[in-house]
Amino acid sequence: MTKKSKTVPIEASFDSLGTCHFKISVKVPAQRVNQEYEHTIRAATRSVKVPGFRSGKAPMNMLRSMVGDGLPAEAAEHLLEHVIPEALVGTKLEVLRLIDFDASSHDIPEGEDYSFDFEVETAPDIELPEWSDLNIEAKPTEPSEEQLEETLKAIGRDHPRFEEKEGASLDTDTLAESDIQFFLDGEEGPQAEDLRLALGSPLYGSDPETYDKEMAGATAGKELDLDVEFNEGFEKTEWVGKKGKVQVKVKRIVTPRHASVEELVADLQIESEEKLREMVTSRIGMENEANERRRQVEEALDSILSMKPFELPARLIEEEAKHAEQGALERLQKSGKSEEEAKKEVKGQRPALQDNSKKSLQMYFLLRRIAASAQLSVNKKDLDQAYREIGMRNGTDVKTTQAFYKERGLESQLQGDILEGKARNYVATMLAAQNAPAPEVEASSAAE
Repeated sequence: MTKKSKTVPIEASFDSLGTCHFKISVKVPAQRVNQEYEHTIRAATRSVKVPGFRSGKAPMNMLRSMVGDGLPAEAAEHLLEHVIPEALVGTKLEVLRLIDFDASSHDIPEGEDYSFDFEVETAPDIELPEWSDLNIEAKPTEPSEEQLEETLKAIGRDHPRFEEKEGASLDTDTLAESDIQFFLDGEEGPQAEDLRLALGSPLYGSDPETYDKEMAGATAGKELDLDVEFNEGFEKTEWVGKKGKVQVKVKRIVTPRHASVEELVADLQIESEEKLREMVTSRIGMENEANERRRQVEEALDSILSMKPFELPARLIEEEAKHAEQGALERLQKSGKSEEEAKKEVKGQRPALQDNSKKSLQMYFLLRRIAASAQLSVNKKDLDQAYREIGMRNGTDVKTTQAFYKERGLESQLQGDILEGKARNYVATMLAAQNAPAPEVEASSAAE
């Protein structure tokens, strides 16, 4: 086959075998089969130099003898790699994957027409309604007084005060403000002052039960030594793997409380309580608006699924449900449940997991259909921005973050997440346009 020869076209047709399941029938003319054989021979002998001929100019019969007995299998593989994508383009189906296709089972004789069938799963056919058909009512986002007070309490909790409790002992409601120092065979090690120790939160390297037993009921002035083991990550690396002691000196027993609004004004260096309340109210308002946008988008997507339902490939749902079950099983075992207990619990969750898997897949395809209808895409600028944001959260630079995603094959998933975010933002924009109040018309204009 010379560079000037045209590729002989194939014939392809398809028949439905069920929901998102099609059989593709392909007929490859003998001339096309011969072209693929010739292409395979030339590809296999491209680096072979034949005396008396320029590279790539040796006669085909001479090159054929060099390929050997493996030619039919190589030619068949080469033909299928070219013909199957060509057939799929011709059907115009949005194919997700081939089903149970084995290329090695095809024996394609040279010089003869070759016909074969294969099955595929496709993306669901999704029809979108008009945005004006969606009736999503906007809810108020003005911050309430209750929200303001709850948020101020939460901020106060993040800026706690600790007040000494005279005559008290360490219990679940108090903390022991203490100085500590580590020792190894009498040698002094790292120390810390004014640590607030609590029951249920053992000191580094100590046995939890022994720690709670020794510390419970401790009062100001108490001193005690606890056995510890210096594990990986300890400040003095030469002590790692050895056993020593930690000396605890309880200085006072304190009780924590939330900072008051007045104390927050001082801590945050804000000019007045009124200004603090104004800033917090503004933040709550922005959060309410963001939450409302998310609620409207979810309600709109659910409405579309209700108005324009579509079916999914059965195998895809089963695989997604199995993946969800495996994830649930691993989480339960990590939480301390035995394999038998975890399997029993997952079995009870199976109907819910299957429903959630189906809903998750429906949302996946629906959002991509919306993205396609709005001609949304993910470009290099979008990816670079995502890498910057991920890097900032994890303390890494853009190049390191990008390399991490590429090495683990996660870039495609990241692109999908970005596209989904764009589709959700598009839905939010369309809903906002629907909910926007009609512009007022001046009286003079109306009269005209």
